[in-house]
Amino acid sequence: MKTQQDRFWEKVEKRDDGCWIWLGSKGNKDHGLFWHSEERKLIQSHRLAWMWANGPIPAGLFVHHICRNGLCVNADHLQLMTRTEHEREHRKTHCIRGHRLVEKWGEQVCDTCRRDFMRRKRAAQRVARGYGRYETLRGSHNKRSKVTEDDVLYIRSMKGKVMGKDLAAKFGISSAQVSGIQSGREWSWL
Repeated sequence: MKTQQDRFWEKVEKRDDGCWIWLGSKGNKDHGLFWHSEERKLIQSHRLAWMWANGPIPAGLFVHHICRNGLCVNADHLQLMTRTEHEREHRKTHCIRGHRLVEKWGEQVCDTCRRDFMRRKRAAQRVARGYGRYETLRGSHNKRSKVTEDDVLYIRSMKGKVMGKDLAAKFGISSAQVSGIQSGREWSWL
């Protein structure tokens, strides 16, 4: 029967750069997870590798990857740190929200946060120009609208009585829009 350590080390690949990469299951923060049957719980693989090499981890300390590879379980690449030290080191490679930083324009930037910021900025600009959200600029509140709510009700009441192209010419819209209004595809909330 295999021991805990035998089961653990068969899930590790030793690379030329010195990192020993965990190939088993992974958690949500790119760290390996291992079922420790003696303790009957999941343990992060790098913490278990540290404990087997150096003994128990004192309370209040974190195991930090010196190599900056969260899947590495080489005890020589691991170091104990306080929470403050660990967060300070983590901020060198991750933004405050935990996204990985990338090198752009000669500095470390978070692509995810930058993309989210730009998305929110462009949405605010669209709203300011009158092209905003459907709920806030619905119907005649949208400055690009060519018809009002009363016009829409009139167009619907004329279904089957007046040709769509005549209504389109009267209101300055296309006959496809007249058809959409009459069928309820457009201005469906009225």
